[in-house]
Amino acid sequence: MTRARPLDEVGGPARSRASSTLLAVRGVSKRFRGVTALRDVSLTVDGGEIVGLIGPNGAGKTTLFHLISGFARPDAGSVTFRGQDVGALPAHEVRRLGLARTFQVVQPFVGMSVRDNVAVAVLFGRDRRRHGIAAAREESNRLLDVVGLAAAGDAAAASLNLVERKRLELARALGTNPALLCLDEVLAGLNPGETDRMAATVRGLNDRLGVAILMIEHNVGLVAALCQRVVVLDQGSVIADGATAAVLADPAVVRAYLGERRRPPSADA
Repeated sequence: MTRARPLDEVGGPARSRASSTLLAVRGVSKRFRGVTALRDVSLTVDGGEIVGLIGPNGAGKTTLFHLISGFARPDAGSVTFRGQDVGALPAHEVRRLGLARTFQVVQPFVGMSVRDNVAVAVLFGRDRRRHGIAAAREESNRLLDVVGLAAAGDAAAASLNLVERKRLELARALGTNPALLCLDEVLAGLNPGETDRMAATVRGLNDRLGVAILMIEHNVGLVAALCQRVVVLDQGSVIADGATAAVLADPAVVRAYLGERRRPPSADA
């Protein structure tokens, strides 16, 4: 695993500013053709939190994101967002309620400009009576500035490199005006410098915009730096859920994910 940059470069873990529960997953299970992907999984995300979701490859992390965001249905259990059961809702309705997600494979509208990619999301997620195309493009400019793409608004989305596409994916998700943003390996594939800058951007979404974040991430050093809480999945089940430092030091987590000989990073490392 890649070691995170020192925290004086990236910043310390963001502080939770709200205690109301946005997302509650209770006893969720999912099977695919006889294979159990998730078994009795429960977790919560409160307003203002950044929560890490970690675990070995194949642990069920992305499957859980599919259930949370309406791309799949749980076989058992419930998914509640803002007090509403969303387990049977399609993805577009879940997103309109204020839950947005990114994807591991970023797929912008390559034939459109960067600005208009975001404008589409703004028009989807906002009151169209107040957000015509001109207003949506203006809001897009603001969001592109938030994610560090202000200079690329007129560029074709097809011309962006991997880092820029990941930033565009963030801006598009923000365009729908989410209260909770689910990030699926948004830092994957980046070099150390790019990783640090993207981590700072993620923290800024939480600090500046107040967006709660649930993030799948394999860079445990960055999880330690960014997240107040961590949930660990292994073979489809939750094996730990709690304060980041305590979870990353849990012997069961070390055995399942970090490896017996690896000393878990801390937010002070």
